[in-house]
Amino acid sequence: MFDVAELFGQTIKRAISHSSEEQLSQASVDFSCTFLVGGQIRGEAPRLFLIYPQGNFIEATSDTPYFQIGESKYGKPIIDRVVRPETGIGEALKSALVSFDSTMKSNLSVGLPIDV
Repeated sequence: MFDVAELFGQTIKRAISHSSEEQLSQASVDFSCTFLVGGQIRGEAPRLFLIYPQGNFIEATSDTPYFQIGESKYGKPIIDRVVRPETGIGEALKSALVSFDSTMKSNLSVGLPIDV
């Protein structure tokens, strides 16, 4: 999975660099993006990576068992109080949905659709 994250990061970096060079004569376009890449290879533990537009990435650990993309000011404290490495998927999903709801109620620029 580490190799997958590394390849994905290199590909993003190359694509953004190529697109940015081609767009010089047009209006300013922001090509930044952030991705979550996760999975499991048979016989190994599941892994999760947060990949930045620069091509670098970080991996989820027991200290940071999840990643959140986008607005995090209002909803992240809810998830921080509930989610631990041993938290089941059902409880983690409930926590994420409450986090989404809190953020949508507190920030008018955040709304549907939501993604999990």
